[in-house]
Amino acid sequence: MPPPQLPPIAVDEIPPRVLTSGSLPQHVSRLEHQHSPLHFGRHAYHRFDASDGGFGVLYLAADLATALIESVFHAHGWQHT
Repeated sequence: MPPPQLPPIAVDEIPPRVLTSGSLPQHVSRLEHQHSPLHFGRHAYHRFDASDGGFGVLYLAADLATALIESVFHAHGWQHT
């Protein structure tokens, strides 16, 4: 059975979320990057990564649940199309 597919998302239709001064964005990364908290991945694992590795992406979220979803779900075979 193939893994479930997420619905397509039009990134330009997602409203921006402005964090207030003093907010602490959440970040989840692999243990191999534990000494580099601002790791800009170039592996093309996630939906916003450059497919050719031409630039790095740092995934930050306003809450821990979103940080976990953006960092962990790719490991379960969920792919954005």
